[in-house]
Amino acid sequence: MQASFRRMFMALLLIALTAFAVFLTPVAAQSECTNPPPRLVVGEPGRVLPRDPNNVRDQPSRSGALIGAIPGGGQFTVVDGPVCADDLNWWHVESADLTGWTVEGADGTYWIEPLPEDAPPAAPEPSLIRGECPYTTNRVVFSTIRTEVRADGETLYGQLITTDVDGGNACLLTEMSGEPAYTDDLLSQPVWSPDGSQIVFRMAASWDDTHILYLINADGTALRPLTSFDDSFTDMSWSPDGERIAFMSDSEIWVGFADGRGSRRVVEDRGQFTALSWSPDGEWLAYANYGRKDSGAEIHVVSPDGGQPVLIAETGVELSPISHLEWSPDSAMLEVSAPQRGIHRIIVPAVLDSEPRQLVAVAGDQRMSPNYSPDGTQLTYWSGEDVRDSAKPITLGIMSADGATETPLIEEVVDPLPRGFSGIYPPSWSPNGSQLVFGTLEGVYTVGVETGEVTQIWAGEIGGAPQFQPGG
Repeated sequence: MQASFRRMFMALLLIALTAFAVFLTPVAAQSECTNPPPRLVVGEPGRVLPRDPNNVRDQPSRSGALIGAIPGGGQFTVVDGPVCADDLNWWHVESADLTGWTVEGADGTYWIEPLPEDAPPAAPEPSLIRGECPYTTNRVVFSTIRTEVRADGETLYGQLITTDVDGGNACLLTEMSGEPAYTDDLLSQPVWSPDGSQIVFRMAASWDDTHILYLINADGTALRPLTSFDDSFTDMSWSPDGERIAFMSDSEIWVGFADGRGSRRVVEDRGQFTALSWSPDGEWLAYANYGRKDSGAEIHVVSPDGGQPVLIAETGVELSPISHLEWSPDSAMLEVSAPQRGIHRIIVPAVLDSEPRQLVAVAGDQRMSPNYSPDGTQLTYWSGEDVRDSAKPITLGIMSADGATETPLIEEVVDPLPRGFSGIYPPSWSPNGSQLVFGTLEGVYTVGVETGEVTQIWAGEIGGAPQFQPGG
């Protein structure tokens, strides 16, 4: 009798505990606004989906005063809600330094979400050294976008930042403002000089504004404009001795002195210039031109001092615009790639005095953006089915220079930083060849060449491929 009573008691206790657990399980509130349906829970944490910030207002309405924004990836606690207004679900949230109402999403797309269980801890606001930077060796450079939201509107700031290779000792070298709708080229494409003492980058405050090339010292001093153009820049390349910089607009190539003595045009042609690279021996500028002929793209080399360009390769219409040109360290070979059309190798001395090589698409070859290691023994590359589709991660691979071995280094990289004509910016090698640094739409990462270990050294949107400082 006692055993039977004990079993009955335990069964009732289990039922009660189960009901109590269900009662405690967070359940998303109901709302009249169901596009998308609410998912957040009062008292529980949430986050803004990576990329764009979410505006915060003082009232649950589009007419409420804008009081700030929570950045992409930023975390918060749900205080109240949802309130259905303007056909949107509004939640009262509290972040590190902001409390107000924000929208869950629109047109079936979520902008914020319950904090995933495997989400990393909220990254602290980066502490930036402003003014002269005391750290000038063994650095990584990249550009970022900072959004300043106020009650009367918002302003974008392009920031040029260097950090240690582990992301520490971050220095803000310069900051420039632009229009809120313009992010792609606000401040972008920083490139180290060969000796690592200077950085060239481009700046454009709006779509209609002139693009300006700036130079700045590694410690953040001596910011000065190099040149300006009304066309958009597509590539920049330093001379091996660091005295000159080649830069390319839509249909022209110029070479300018880094000390400000002036620039001269070395090439002008029809079509669209899509890639530029200065040979390591200093003898040649290689460039790609698309659309000058109905046959597709052409690749030329020309002396940096000017003269008649030499056609070394041309493609058929089935080949996409050339997105990347990469010289071997001995200047004998030129690696050429186009998205989803493979990597092509040109032996430059062999075609200088002969017929140009004919490049054709390689079926199934999805590799692109090759980049030689400092010693010339290896190349990295990206590979992916459709680099324009952010839902399809792509692979970062590495192969020997002779093509004998080829190994995936990272199987899946989400949203790698895009460059012109749907290519991907190549990773940058550390001077000793042991690490790579690359950028995605969510931050800056390093990866060990031998170990494959990936480390995020900066979180947030960036505006140009990060680069290791030469000579570190």
